[in-house]
Amino acid sequence: MKIDSVVGKFALAGVMAAAFAAEAGAVMREYKIQMRTEESRDTISRMVYGQFAEHLGSCVYEGIWVGEDSPIPNTKGYRNDALEALRQLHVPVLRWPGGCFADDYHWRDGIGDPSKRPTLIINNWGGTQEDNSFGTHEFFNLCEMLGIEPYLSVNIGSGTVQEAAQWIEYVTAPNGPMAAERAANGRNVPTLAATASRAYDGSVTITVTNPIIATSAKVEIPLPEGVGRNIELAEILTAPDPHARNTFERPDAVKTMPFKNAKVKGGKLIMELPGVSVASVRVK
Repeated sequence: MKIDSVVGKFALAGVMAAAFAAEAGAVMREYKIQMRTEESRDTISRMVYGQFAEHLGSCVYEGIWVGEDSPIPNTKGYRNDALEALRQLHVPVLRWPGGCFADDYHWRDGIGDPSKRPTLIINNWGGTQEDNSFGTHEFFNLCEMLGIEPYLSVNIGSGTVQEAAQWIEYVTAPNGPMAAERAANGRNVPTLAATASRAYDGSVTITVTNPIIATSAKVEIPLPEGVGRNIELAEILTAPDPHARNTFERPDAVKTMPFKNAKVKGGKLIMELPGVSVASVRVK
């Protein structure tokens, strides 16, 4: 339906409504609406402004990834001009690998020695070739270089639940067969996970997860302007035994407790997390 026809129908409806109101002797009431933006208490999550990278056209290949041997100026295979442009965008979260491409993407094709990765035909894109030189590790490396939260779009078109679960395990597990395979491919430990949320009273709660068993983690988080510097509450979920779990017989084997290794210094929130722990700190 064309816009002008829609407007015309609404205009006609307005004229008819006014005629019926006049005929019935109705009284027209006037209302004033005032918008007070200075009193707003809500903050729109920065994650709303995330970006999306798909293996389509030159978005990934040639656009971001050219490989270390390319004559195009690059850093570890990523185009320098693309990196600079992405830094200026301040991308909060990046979704990859699709889109439609994700429905045919099998993540194991994109790990391991790049020279041994299979070259496939992507029918969705008219029979284009995909050499899988940009895979899981290349994606996470890009996110780390730019300070972007990674967002994996799993294959729900031709993949299986097991395939998706193993992919998540591959990138997050601190130990086990998937972690060993990830280490063999060049990444020994998974990346720490962190989230932040703002409450109506202006306080900000920052939660950091350290999934690594044998390694503690020192974390420094710059606090942007407008975020308080006083720690109101600090708690940690952990246990002396990293393999501990709550059961009916031992419901408190893993429990929250006061977190003493958190402080604000030099405009940064500094925390030291033991292995296999989740710390939550509220500042105001």
